[in-house]
Amino acid sequence: MKVSASAAPPPSGSERNRFKMLVVPKTRDRSIWIEALRYGDVLDSPPYDCERRRHWYKTAVGEGGFFTERCGGRRCPTCVVDWLVKAVAPSWAAWQGQAERLEFSGLVDWHNWLRRDARLNVRGPNAVPGVLSIPADDGERVGYVPGGALRGIELDTALVADIRKMPLDEPVQIGRAAREPSDSFGTIPRKVTLAQMRAAAEGVGATLVAERASRGRLIATPEQNTAWVAALRAMK
Repeated sequence: MKVSASAAPPPSGSERNRFKMLVVPKTRDRSIWIEALRYGDVLDSPPYDCERRRHWYKTAVGEGGFFTERCGGRRCPTCVVDWLVKAVAPSWAAWQGQAERLEFSGLVDWHNWLRRDARLNVRGPNAVPGVLSIPADDGERVGYVPGGALRGIELDTALVADIRKMPLDEPVQIGRAAREPSDSFGTIPRKVTLAQMRAAAEGVGATLVAERASRGRLIATPEQNTAWVAALRAMK
């Protein structure tokens, strides 16, 4: 099960901030050691630093480097907020404070209603912006469409409640797909400093150009890159 939404303009900065204020509880003190079963469990947990540095290398150009990124997991208290902003906030902003909430037995029921009853186009250039469907228990769905009886605080309250009840049975990785560690891509141990990365590069005859610890460029042959990566992994 996954969240599905018709295309909608990206929310403004102020709309993104307002949406975050809606979905993020004021107190986030749930223990991260207790298994999270719903999105509400993750939102109630305190955020933490999930950033990792990744090394990469392209043999064709003889260059590589490293960059920093968050884990992107929906079970991560830090990343789940950004994911919700990306997946749900555009629809919420498109409603302009007014929408209709409907319940369906599943995806087929939802799609049939869109096509036969509502006759709403949710794909292509003529799609109606703001049509949103989110998973519920036992394969059921909750749908939101622009216009309707729910308004203002009542609408926001209903949406937040539905978001919090969404089951965590979807893939935990978003964005870039997970890869197996290799010489061309992998994770740099957290405790490795920029100075150690430079020293490791110099030790194998390569050059690491980096002004900060979050991003840099490696000029190396494939053999030098392999040796550099091995040196980094040995620093665990």
